[in-house]
Amino acid sequence: MKNGFTLVEISIGLVIIGLLIGGVIVAKSMIHAAELRSVGEDFQKYLTSFQAFRLKYNCIPGDCERASSFGLGVNGNGDNRIPWTNEGMRAWVHLANAGMVEGTYTGAGNPGNRLTPGVNTPKSKIVGAGFAIGSTSHTPLNPLNYKDFSRIENFFLFGRESTASWYNAGALTPIDARSIDEKLDDGDPDSGSILAYGSFAIGAGTNSGCVLNNAPGTTYELTDPDLRCVLIMKID
Repeated sequence: MKNGFTLVEISIGLVIIGLLIGGVIVAKSMIHAAELRSVGEDFQKYLTSFQAFRLKYNCIPGDCERASSFGLGVNGNGDNRIPWTNEGMRAWVHLANAGMVEGTYTGAGNPGNRLTPGVNTPKSKIVGAGFAIGSTSHTPLNPLNYKDFSRIENFFLFGRESTASWYNAGALTPIDARSIDEKLDDGDPDSGSILAYGSFAIGAGTNSGCVLNNAPGTTYELTDPDLRCVLIMKID
């Protein structure tokens, strides 16, 4: 009768365990990389859909004054601005009814105009995160005063649901946010077509974890490992 394991058997067991652990780590890394790619792909997909809608109907989703006559849903007011609290939610209904985005959306907020991924806005492959449409004339982004902010009217936003209604909870670490920014734009949270801000510190001028400060000239705070970043993609 053999008692215990030989050194060779133990060594083989350790090698197998190491391979299994390594495989799990690699698999998680691949899944995470795919999730990050999907954010950029979704941003671009929604921008393409938005522009296609404008070309086809000569108005913009959510704000379209003739939406009901096209069979797309409730009319907007036609001022070329998309407040997230009403037209921003209807925009996804218009786009879905036009066959330009997938999904079915309510067109209205949950209690308190709350945005909820998969209910009134598209959800991301990143759990708990989603995409919204808003206008700088009607959202809490105004205090940021980005270098390029004066050139923005409507935009897409990527973040997580929060009790504050708006998607102002971070969905990305600063490193991941910069990675997406670099692939789609210039890697600068303060300029270009992709912008970023830190969650729960809008306009406060303090270190919120995503960027060094919510003010012009800021950079990504790459030492923070937490999900702090909200990304903005300019539409026009």
